[in-house]
Amino acid sequence: SPIPPTAIPPTPHIVAGADGVNVRDGPDITYTRLGYLDPGAQAEVTGRDGDWWQILYNDAPGWVFAELVTAFNAE
Repeated sequence: SPIPPTAIPPTPHIVAGADGVNVRDGPDITYTRLGYLDPGAQAEVTGRDGDWWQILYNDAPGWVFAELVTAFNAE
């Protein structure tokens, strides 16, 4: 009998809210602003620190404030 395909778990990601969100180099507003995600932009989640999600931003770690984004498949 055929082997069923291996389920690939959905990638954790965030979607920026209606106002977009600043990306910082650490989990606090005191860290340097690396850039900005436009409203509706998506990014892969790689970690969390309290109220901040760590994301991949230009192939490097960045941080966004959790209240300004919607997270999917992430805890």
